[in-house]
Amino acid sequence: MKINPITNFYNNYGNSQIPKTDNDLSFKSLPCLLYSYKDCYGVQRASQNTTGLRIDLDYDKLADIVSDSIKSCHLQKDKKFPFFRQKSSQEAEASENPPKVTIYSMAGSDGTEAYAIANSIIGKLGFEDAQKYVFPIHVSDVSKKIIEKYGQKGMVLLLDEEVEKLKHIRKYLNYTGNDYYDGFRYKEYSLAPEFRNCFTFEVMDFQEKIKNFPPPKENESCIFAIRNCLAQAFGTIETSILLYDMARHLPPESLAIFGDYDAKIKMPDVFKHSRHIIPVDYKNNIYKISSYKKIVGMDKAYLVSKYLNSIFH
Repeated sequence: MKINPITNFYNNYGNSQIPKTDNDLSFKSLPCLLYSYKDCYGVQRASQNTTGLRIDLDYDKLADIVSDSIKSCHLQKDKKFPFFRQKSSQEAEASENPPKVTIYSMAGSDGTEAYAIANSIIGKLGFEDAQKYVFPIHVSDVSKKIIEKYGQKGMVLLLDEEVEKLKHIRKYLNYTGNDYYDGFRYKEYSLAPEFRNCFTFEVMDFQEKIKNFPPPKENESCIFAIRNCLAQAFGTIETSILLYDMARHLPPESLAIFGDYDAKIKMPDVFKHSRHIIPVDYKNNIYKISSYKKIVGMDKAYLVSKYLNSIFH
């Protein structure tokens, strides 16, 4: 076993400055890489990449929602989570496409969160049905280094306690013998090929991804995870406009999942006042994307008031 300082892990990304861990954020473990980037509009933003499971989402609850969406397409009955587009039984039978739930992990860093989502979905559906109805999960991040050197290579750092929680995918994690230490000991794993093929990794600014999102296929439902990054890189006005863009460009009735740091700690008023998202599970920050495609009324008044406040205060 080889033990390396965590600095070596970050040097792989070309950055040896190790930011201080902030355990007040909603991450179980938080080795992170701070950097700045220009978004698709040319705006310079601050961001960070993180590894470690995020504890402000009940992944098993999300797997229940995914399972329910698939069953609703098969059975056409009222369900506990009636978020997704519904078809008549005749339409479902006539369709050649099986039900599909497509998951997008945006600002997904090294893929750790996507692996946690997959763990719960495999536990709920089994690997074969997860492949049929859900996989691949699409991970994107603006950082070329972390996507190419970890996500696309199928490498991940995890704590022992995190591996214990990932019981449904543990057999697909192959320990490389490399450890990294910064107060916690992270072990490096490579993903087994059959599990690695359950994900795609793309270097992409999620604003651009949203703006150019293709129409969903027949019987397809979409879930977008953009968690705990908006409060770091966006202001309140920009976040409000981003929610508006999501309503304009993403399929209506899709789900969006945010984080505690975004929706409850830094910008609760933005999420409370927006007409473009509808809370369906406040505890887990799960929202339905509405079909409301205008900034008027409360949204407009709220944006103007926040803008004026930012000028005069």
